[in-house]
Amino acid sequence: MKLSRYCTFVSLIIVTGFSSRFAFDDAISGTAKIKLSGTPTEDQIAKCKSDARARFRMQLLVWLDQEKDIKVDTTDRLTALLFWSFVDSCINRAKATQEFRGSYWTCAYSIPPESVNAVLTSYNDRVELLATHSWERLTNAITQKNYEEIYYQSVEVIAHASEYLEKALTVPGDSAKTLIDTARSELKSFLEKLTMTSSDQLISGKPGMPVAAPPTMTVTIDGHPFSGLGMTGFIPGGRDVWNGAADHNGEISFENLVMPFAKNGTLMYVTPNLGQVFDNQWHVGVKDFGIETAKEVHQGFFLKIDRPTFSLTFEISDPDPADTLSKEFISGGLMKKFLVDSCWLDPSVDSTKSDLAISVKCQIVSANSEALDAGEARLEGSVTVQAPRLSPPRTETELIYFEKKYNQNPYETSNRRRSDQIPQMVSVPLGDFVWDANVKLREAVWKIMSRL
Repeated sequence: MKLSRYCTFVSLIIVTGFSSRFAFDDAISGTAKIKLSGTPTEDQIAKCKSDARARFRMQLLVWLDQEKDIKVDTTDRLTALLFWSFVDSCINRAKATQEFRGSYWTCAYSIPPESVNAVLTSYNDRVELLATHSWERLTNAITQKNYEEIYYQSVEVIAHASEYLEKALTVPGDSAKTLIDTARSELKSFLEKLTMTSSDQLISGKPGMPVAAPPTMTVTIDGHPFSGLGMTGFIPGGRDVWNGAADHNGEISFENLVMPFAKNGTLMYVTPNLGQVFDNQWHVGVKDFGIETAKEVHQGFFLKIDRPTFSLTFEISDPDPADTLSKEFISGGLMKKFLVDSCWLDPSVDSTKSDLAISVKCQIVSANSEALDAGEARLEGSVTVQAPRLSPPRTETELIYFEKKYNQNPYETSNRRRSDQIPQMVSVPLGDFVWDANVKLREAVWKIMSRL
């Protein structure tokens, strides 16, 4: 959510506070509200609806557990993504409200338990039908040794069987075998037959720019090209930097790879993304499908980074002459060190020829100002990165609004009883606030860098 400089947005409050045991005689609901001093923006309304949806999901999980003895493992990536389908099925039947209540904009979803029961029945019936249909197609593909169908249908079977919110679905005609385990066995066998080769394992270029002389990669199975296999490239830390798919010749091109902002020598792993069978935005890997292969199913590439140059304009103002800020902070020294050490950039000798022009313009307001209460401090402003050498040129901005309240001093150590000790309000510890503000500025810079 982007906030305006004058920040009509005050706070986002998600209604919480349910006990360990629900009384589900009443409706299952999810509510979120935003305190406003003006008309809500589209971003604020979208965020409020998203939070209400998330809260609704939490209550559904508890309802399934307590009322149906159905436990959904949301720590499992595949299961967590698929469960949203059931959530949205319930929301489609729920009463949805959006309204002003006092100074709050409120979004809420509410559905009675009997309606959730009806949704659950129809949802499971549909999922079972999809799983059974995919299983039939999988068995035919195995008979015909149609590897493309074996891949797609085994993924489909596992996903639909994972969606089913009752006891595990079994193989038609053989109740001793579960669909999910049988499909996993077939998918594991398929993946272990895959072979991945590349023309080069070195990818060179300047971050934010298309790679120079991109290599090609080929995927084969039993010596034959395999087409349509979705792939994702990621670097340590789990950040996805590329998505693609094998063409009809089993070849994968990295021409659409934009060199990420990373350290020289970083290893990028390219691995099958099974989640792309359902959604191009998903990254659900082999292990997320509960499969351990005898060999690693990925191809590694080393990134040879040509470090971009940058110029920095750093302006931090504080209207209160009584405040003392560290010289290293107000001079931009801390930010410059971050850009060199963590963003892998080089300072430009000539600012007119730099790859990135970074501008930080913010103001700090402390509790000494009449605008804030005792113990409060605020940082507001913007971070802008101009990239004139990209094609087309880019300018990205992050607005900064960070406020923190320091409530009271710790209790003094004495022989008096704790109840006799009265905490005292304190002025802002500027050293601590500057540290926190610097973290927020770094986060804003990194968000922009990841978008370039």
